[in-house]
Amino acid sequence: MTACCWRLSQPARAITRNWQVNRQLDFPLGSTLYPVGDADIDVTAEGLRAAGKFDKDYILFLRGTARYLF
Repeated sequence: MTACCWRLSQPARAITRNWQVNRQLDFPLGSTLYPVGDADIDVTAEGLRAAGKFDKDYILFLRGTARYLF
């Protein structure tokens, strides 16, 4: 039995943006997109087997923060 393996097919792409409302308050936001290549999967769980090859997928991370300076 082999575990699912993902590999990065291209470099990640990141975008960030900062909205400054005033001198004390700002809202930084960001995202990172990872294109992942084809993945071979062969996993057995609770007696059921899942096997095959999957096309290109993407992993997207979104993050945000509110910052206030006293």
